[in-house]
Amino acid sequence: FSLRGNGEVESPALRLMRTAAALGFLQDLLPRFEKIAPPGDGSDPGLMARIVARDVTILPEIRKKIEEVKPGKPGLAPGTVGLSANGWRILADELANWPQARDLAPKVLQAAAQMITATGNDYNSLMGINLQLASLALEDNQIETAQKALKGWTQAQRDWQRQGAAMDFIAGLRVMKLMAAAGLDKEAAELRNALRADRNSSGNTHYQRMLTQTENEIAINSGHGGTVMAVLAWTPGAGGGGNLLWDLRPDGGAEDDDNRTVWMAQEPLRKISGRYTLDVYFGENQNAMKRLFTKSAVPARGSWSGKLPAGQGYLRAFLRLGEDVLMGPAVAAASGVSLLAPESLDEILKAKDGSAKGWSGIPPVPVSQEKGGPAGEGKFLRLDGDQQSQMELTAERIAIDPKKTYLAGCWFRYGQNAGSARFAWRIIDAAGKELGQYSANGTFNGDRWNYAVQRFGSEQRNAVDIPKDAAWLEPYLEFNGRCDLQGIFVTGVTGPGKEE
Repeated sequence: FSLRGNGEVESPALRLMRTAAALGFLQDLLPRFEKIAPPGDGSDPGLMARIVARDVTILPEIRKKIEEVKPGKPGLAPGTVGLSANGWRILADELANWPQARDLAPKVLQAAAQMITATGNDYNSLMGINLQLASLALEDNQIETAQKALKGWTQAQRDWQRQGAAMDFIAGLRVMKLMAAAGLDKEAAELRNALRADRNSSGNTHYQRMLTQTENEIAINSGHGGTVMAVLAWTPGAGGGGNLLWDLRPDGGAEDDDNRTVWMAQEPLRKISGRYTLDVYFGENQNAMKRLFTKSAVPARGSWSGKLPAGQGYLRAFLRLGEDVLMGPAVAAASGVSLLAPESLDEILKAKDGSAKGWSGIPPVPVSQEKGGPAGEGKFLRLDGDQQSQMELTAERIAIDPKKTYLAGCWFRYGQNAGSARFAWRIIDAAGKELGQYSANGTFNGDRWNYAVQRFGSEQRNAVDIPKDAAWLEPYLEFNGRCDLQGIFVTGVTGPGKEE
């Protein structure tokens, strides 16, 4: 099993069942799944296969299993009802995504919570169940159910800490936002104070910045102030132009300039759309910039297409609201010859024997094309990898000249607490010897789209130095678990650029 950021559980076996269903032959496999003896951990392969196949005849059996769970039933053990705690959570996730059975999902989670409470002190599982239940209840506008689940999470967290466990900081941030959405303002404030003072995270700059961002997000969504900043992301296009994406997100306080996260996974912060005027400036160095464009009543997320005034430089955003001006971080930008275009991801869908046009190494994982990405038409690839295995998607080597300048970038997203990803590259000489490995700078976060960008050039400040013997650049994405990818690009810069 592996955990998702919202407390849900998933399993590699279940992913294989979903793949079989998508390919149209899971129904034919059902008799074979039902002959598999339960492995002893409470899971039931036959039952889960029938649910994934959307077999409605299984629903009465599930209702019966739920009814078997009674509060305080003596000697109740996970095997009594045929599923372990993790099994119940997976079952709830599948039912929630099945319209005819969605009403059973919260009942399953409530039954799981009763089962754990009756059988011992597995507070970690109880926290996960309550977090999953609260998320589901809020989606269905079941406020009282969500409130009860969130209070259950808080109590389980306290009980877990009394056993000597550390506070789950990442889950705590999620719970804070759910509490605010459920009207538990007092409880959200108490949790915020506990997270701020927690001995394991109070000295962690990254964690405290995430907490500040969460506070600002809650304030913005509730209409009680909150500070925002504008993040920019540049993707070079054909013909010397490109596309600039802006995204308004909660400010993380001091030292937030290296955060390359587009805040919401798929949705912008709607509460601040139309409130600000956006000024975007461009300069060949960060100390001398001229305004590129202005947009009033700007939406929380949008884009601009056009050509840069010079071959390379920096972009920076300013937000104006009355007399207040908020400055965002500078981001490197360039135009020139496309050496690897974001559209090359389409070739991965045609891969054979681990390779495709423009790609030398494609891992053996399910790949699908999805919609809802932050840039362009929103298309992206989903690489459904195993959380336990580190994998690598590698582009074909790109010829480079040590005397020239390049810009490389990538859009990616991975699961919080359920995977990781990084955009990296190798520099190689003409004989095939590796001269170095590097990865993009910046602060990246799970469950959100991240924009990684890096300049290359021996005479460029804030750029990776290109060794004089370099002949090839090999970009790659290293990941484990599920990873979403919306384009990797490498551009050979046409202009020299100026640094001060």
